[in-house]
Amino acid sequence: MAMRITASAHLPFLKSWGLTELGGSVEAARTDVQGFKKWAEVYCSGSPIRHGSNAEYQLTDSRSVAHRPKSLTMVEAAAMQLTWNRALVERMEFKQGEDAGILIVNESGGIDSAASQIARTILQLPAVVTTTS
Repeated sequence: MAMRITASAHLPFLKSWGLTELGGSVEAARTDVQGFKKWAEVYCSGSPIRHGSNAEYQLTDSRSVAHRPKSLTMVEAAAMQLTWNRALVERMEFKQGEDAGILIVNESGGIDSAASQIARTILQLPAVVTTTS
C-alpha cells in the first residue's frame, strides 16, 4: 500500500533517526488489499525494517494500517501506534469478558495507561487495578 504522509511521531532534532509511526492517506493499494480506498485517512506502525515516516510517501504492509478514528487528529493517531502496539503485545492472552482481573503497576506512563484502557474497554475485565509511583 502506498501512503502519503501528513503526520509522523518524531523528534525533530533526531533527523536521521529511522521512524515508522505515521498518519496519512491512501494513495494506492494492490488489488488484493481490501478495506482501504484511495484517499482514506489512515495511520500505521509502518515497517520495522524500512523506516521512513519523515518522507512524503511510504510503502507499507496493509496489515499494519488502520482507519484513523474520527475522534483523533492525524497527529494523535500517528503518535499512539508505538504505545498501543506495545501494550497489546503484553496482554497475557485474556479473553474478552473473562472473569479475571489485572494489576497494572505504575499506570502513569503511556504504555501502562494504554494497557489499562485496553483491559477496561476492549477486554472488558471486571477488575482493573492500577498503581502509580
